[in-house]
Formats: sequence, C-alpha cells, structure tokens
Amino acid sequence: MKAISTLAIGLIIGLVIGLVVGYAFVSKIVDATALERQVSELEAQVKNKDATISNLESQVSDLSTQISNLQGELQTKTNQLNELQTKLNEKDEEITKLKTQVTNLKSQIADLEAQIEELEKLVPPSVKGEWNLITTFTGSTSKTTSLFRIPSGYWRINWQFTGPSLSMFMFSVYLEGETFYEESLMAMGPSKSDTTYLYVGPGNFYIEVETSFIEQWTLTIEAFIPE
Repeated sequence: MKAISTLAIGLIIGLVIGLVVGYAFVSKIVDATALERQVSELEAQVKNKDATISNLESQVSDLSTQISNLQGELQTKTNQLNELQTKLNEKDEEITKLKTQVTNLKSQIADLEAQIEELEKLVPPSVKGEWNLITTFTGSTSKTTSLFRIPSGYWRINWQFTGPSLSMFMFSVYLEGETFYEESLMAMGPSKSDTTYLYVGPGNFYIEVETSFIEQWTLTIEAFIPE
C-alpha cells in the first residue's frame, strides 16, 4: 500500500513536471513565431521606408535640377535686365540732352522773334500803289552794303554823290547768293544824281560801291508795291 502511494505520488509529480516543461516549450515556440512575424513586418516596413526614401531622393534630385535651371534663367534675366537698364540710362541721357537742345532752341527762337519785332517796328508798313522806302546807305569810300529785302519785282535806286571833276562813282547790285550782278552803274565827273530802275525780285539784295575822289555818296532804295 505504501508502495502504491509512492508510485502515485511519483506519477503525479512527473505529470506536473511534464505539463510545466511542455507549457514552457510551447510558450517559447509561440514567442519565437510572434517575434519572426514582427521581424518580417519590420523588414517590410523598412523596405517601404527605403522605397519612400528613394522616391524622396529622386524628387530632391529633380527639384535640385529645376532649382539649378531656374537659377540659370534668373541669371540670364538679370543680365538682360541690367542691359536694358543700361540702355534706358543711355536713352535718359539722350532725352536730357535733347530737352536741353529744345530749351536752347526755344530761347533762340524767342530772341529771334524779339529781334523781328524790333525790326518790324523800324520798317514802316508798305503802302500798295506807291513807292515805299526800303533803306538808305551813305558813305564816302568803297563799301559793300548789308542785305536788304525787296518785297516786289519793281524797285529803284535814287543815287547821288558829291566830288570834283575827277570823281568816279560805281555800284553793282547782287541778289543774295549770286556772284553775277543784276544791275551795274558807273558815273564820272563832278557831283551827280539820278535814279536807276530794277525789275527783279522779290528777294534779298546787297550793293557793292566803288569810289574814287568822292566826298559823299547816298543810295536810297525804294520799292513799288502794286495794288
């Protein structure tokens, strides 16, 4: 009886030990499987992350290329802008010079208009159908007169000189810009006077006077203004 009890106790103890060992072994197998599954999942995640990183690196490379291209275009545009700014500055300088020239020309025009007004005050108004005094020249030696304006095609020179019998008086009428005279007259002897008529004009004229032994001479220019 005592032997049976001892056997029973031994069986029970063996059964308990087997259950404990089996449970521990099974637990370890279960834990290893779970770990392998976790490792597999982590490896998959790592692969996904690697793929994502690769894509991001590719995008970064593309963006870097785009940035480099944009920087090159920006530099080109900057150079073009600098060239345009230089041209604009040159044009501004030209405009400033032109404005200065315009201002100077306006000032010159104003001066000329003032001179014209003064000259118009000195020249009496023309009367149609009559002889109008244009100008008078006097002297005692040879000279070339200033230009005078003849407003019609019919005018005359009332001339006179004083001097001894050896006196010589001569004048030639020239149209402005011409080298051949339109009319010429020569008189010799003591004091004389007369009128010379001309049929040329309108236009600007001048007279060359040559004298010898002359005390005084006078040329009075008159123009007839037709009605």
